[in-house]
Amino acid sequence: FYTFGIWEAIAGEDLYKAKKDSWGVMGYMFNYEINPDGTITLGEKSFRVSNVRWTYTFGNAQGQGEATLTATLPIPIESKGVFISEGVNIFTHIKIEDIGFERI
Repeated sequence: FYTFGIWEAIAGEDLYKAKKDSWGVMGYMFNYEINPDGTITLGEKSFRVSNVRWTYTFGNAQGQGEATLTATLPIPIESKGVFISEGVNIFTHIKIEDIGFERI
């Protein structure tokens, strides 16, 4: 997930408010869009989610992707994207279809 490059760009953003933003500095450019998308149920618990899409360029590296995120879990519900650098293309896709919770 780290190679997706979006995590630093959306840190501190409210995932439950629609937003489009772009920013860049010294060869580093980010574009992203946050779209709230209702709720999903995992492990018999409901979570508010948003769909996030992004593109970025960092020197010769570039990437793009999308994810379904909730602010209450430390991992994406679903995430897919591509990272391209110097002829290397890396595609990653994960999806959590169920999860268990227990009190410790």
